[in-house]
Amino acid sequence: YILDLRYNLGGIAQEAVQIAGMFMGGDKAVTYTVSNTGELLEGLDVSRRALTDKPLIVRVNFLTASASEILAGALQDNCRAVLVGTKTFGKGVIQGIFQFADGSGIKLTIGKYLTPKRSSLNSSIKLMKKCRE
Repeated sequence: YILDLRYNLGGIAQEAVQIAGMFMGGDKAVTYTVSNTGELLEGLDVSRRALTDKPLIVRVNFLTASASEILAGALQDNCRAVLVGTKTFGKGVIQGIFQFADGSGIKLTIGKYLTPKRSSLNSSIKLMKKCRE
């Protein structure tokens, strides 16, 4: 199978976790979240049966970002897929929107996502030639 995440700017992190579960199955980490002070907050994992165990290639490029990087990083770190393409965008931050009484607001970075092997997604995903357990 081929999962094409090129030019996919991401989406909702929980959706990436669910899609990862479709390919990984079992009780496996998909991502970790870390506060802006460096405190490990939580691990997001899946506990379901995979739809298939056939080989998987994930295509990525410089515009694969955010939730798409969570998905690609989880599949690579769990040795479920080989990533093919170029390094990814590197947007693994958690942002919060805070509104003020006058209706204006501000968007602040409040944390970041890590791969299952605890690599930062903020510096892009590096492609591996073969899986490292």
